Amino acid sequence: MKNILKRISLIVLCLLLVLSCTACGDSNNLVSPKVFDPDHANSPANSFVAAENDTYQLKWDKENKRILLYNKINGKTYCNTPEEVMDPAYTEGGNVVHPKLNTSLIVEYVHTEDYTTKTASAYVASLNKSTYEIVKIDNGFKIVYHFDNIGITVPVSYTLLKDGIKMSVNPMEICETPEEYVYRLTFAPFFVSTPIVADDSYLFYPSGSGAIIDANNSDEISTYISEDVYSEDGIVNRYSNVIASNTEYIRMPIFGAKNGNSGMLGIISEGAENAMMEGDIGNFNIGYSAIYPTFYVRGANQASKVLNGLQYSNHYADTIMSVCYYPLEGEDADYVGMAKRYRKFLLEEKGMTDKEDKASTSISFVGGTSLETSFLGMPTTEIFATTTVKEAQSLLTDLSSSLKLPIVADLFGFGSSGLDVGKPAGNLKIAKSIGSDKDVKKLAEKCKELGIDLYFDYDLLHFNTDGQGLTITRGGSAKGPGLIYSRWGSHTLGNSYTSQKMYLVARDELINLGNKTIKDAKSMDVPGVSYRKITSKAYSDYAENRTIAKANMAADVTTILNTATKEGLKVLANQANDYAAVASDAIIDAPISSSQSYIFDYDVPVYQIVFKGYVSMYGAAINMATQRDLTLLRAIEGGSGIKYTLTNNFSNKLLNSEYQIFNTLLYTDNKEEIINNVNANADYYNAIAEAHIDDHICITNEVRKIVYDNGVAVYVNYGETDYMTDMGIVPAGSYIYGKEVNQ
Repeated sequence: MKNILKRISLIVLCLLLVLSCTACGDSNNLVSPKVFDPDHANSPANSFVAAENDTYQLKWDKENKRILLYNKINGKTYCNTPEEVMDPAYTEGGNVVHPKLNTSLIVEYVHTEDYTTKTASAYVASLNKSTYEIVKIDNGFKIVYHFDNIGITVPVSYTLLKDGIKMSVNPMEICETPEEYVYRLTFAPFFVSTPIVADDSYLFYPSGSGAIIDANNSDEISTYISEDVYSEDGIVNRYSNVIASNTEYIRMPIFGAKNGNSGMLGIISEGAENAMMEGDIGNFNIGYSAIYPTFYVRGANQASKVLNGLQYSNHYADTIMSVCYYPLEGEDADYVGMAKRYRKFLLEEKGMTDKEDKASTSISFVGGTSLETSFLGMPTTEIFATTTVKEAQSLLTDLSSSLKLPIVADLFGFGSSGLDVGKPAGNLKIAKSIGSDKDVKKLAEKCKELGIDLYFDYDLLHFNTDGQGLTITRGGSAKGPGLIYSRWGSHTLGNSYTSQKMYLVARDELINLGNKTIKDAKSMDVPGVSYRKITSKAYSDYAENRTIAKANMAADVTTILNTATKEGLKVLANQANDYAAVASDAIIDAPISSSQSYIFDYDVPVYQIVFKGYVSMYGAAINMATQRDLTLLRAIEGGSGIKYTLTNNFSNKLLNSEYQIFNTLLYTDNKEEIINNVNANADYYNAIAEAHIDDHICITNEVRKIVYDNGVAVYVNYGETDYMTDMGIVPAGSYIYGKEVNQ
């Protein structure tokens, strides 16, 4: 009787929640989460083959409660449980020793009474209790996991691919109770893993250009790593302006493991914006290290007046969250094979095409910045022109006559507020002290004459005053989880947070603003547009389900970039996330290293292996680097072009600017170095133009070999001593290249 009354009370409470949230949802264009049904059906199925093709079978193993991918050709079985422990070991009490190795899903949920977070394993809390349903679907099956003890249901679909398996969740199908909110979901945490002690084995983590974690790494407790995919959420409040100096983010939603002659690649194929990439490394008690994706079903934000400091959204993200797993064997079972399979995925599934990749040099000009001054004794501000449009034309004319490679140029911070945040997209106007539309037209004409690709940059993310039809309080700015407008700390040149505050453009206005910039660029006869911020950042807007927890950022940005292309403009991306790289003609500041976490053993240029030859890439600005020679050598290793960021004018007033970068940018200080570096390496860049990377080998920690598909091989030596190769001696801190000896 007590159970019946408790169940009735729970149902009534859930109905009240639905009614109240539905009213709120209707007014805010938000759909509320489904309510958990305590009378759900349970229908565990016997073992069966769900789908089959020429190579693989997708199976359900009822006895061990596992999803299996069986290779019919070599007889190997791939599973969320590591191969070596697929025969389960039990304790005296009958429990699996390491249930985390067996689980296919982990649910992180919020206990709303005190807003603490807890986790539940599908293996322990659903499969082992037979509180689940098996439903057959096209080319696979769906498991509906019921967590009765916490009142949560999560359906997961498993489908067979031509050469792998896909796992998917639609958050809008998840059910919960008012007491327990679903926060995050972790897919198959040990599907991509290595034993903690193993030869010729490692994990690949996609930080920046890519990083390797050796398998031989064990301790009594785990070392965890976690980074958001596509950067931190731009809308999240931060109460400190202090951040790590190295801020390379995850640009590619991939991860992998090599175990001798076998490997596994994971690709987040849908909902990557919602994901974070986690690693559980070296836990001696588990015996395995793993990389796995965790998805934000709902978002959260720091809030000082909220219990436990986090305010959670009341609604779910409306986006499918999917991960594809691809087994790799033999020569393909390494980070190069992972990069090639990912490249194939982008070509076949994401529309990447083989664009022109000519040898060239990137030059970015900084227009100006706001400085405090006074007028008639009253404090005011002015835009100090670090480079006028006319000066940019003069410098490009000067450089192009001296360089052996053509130039790709972009104008950054030339809008009405310079580098600083002002009206949306710089108000589609050039600061008067910097130039005019007429000046830009003349510059574009001169660049066409000189064979220079010219791009004009627009900041589509930030603003702090109304403009371009966007108002801060009437739908123009993005909202946080509490559906209120807030001011956020800015992320600016030099990868540092400043004291400046701004709003983020509402996600449902982002595409409209992008269209306005395309029209503006065409009116100035500029042949290309640059979007530094949206191609490398992602952020949430809690006004709609489709934009919760950064959801659909890739779709929105891709729409803007593709529209520019259709309108006849070229597109330049900065530190491009994969979706932006696919839709762009050139990438500047391409990642040339990882975030340098202590857990990484060494970096690898997987980003370059994927994109080299398909889109022109340029490394970090050499004159803004603390180690210029190293930055140049890293660019050479991955085939990324040489880049410099320049200004024409300097004043001591700039020492009071928010941007402490100008002391290294002056053209007269860098001209000789630019000419020497570009001309000294021009032949190399011409030799690898249009070529794709076919192989990359870490001969030692300091010496790498890169092989291109046109037969060119390159040896790079980061060490302090010379190194002998079959092509000759590679001097310390240098490189050599030529045709492969065995060609």
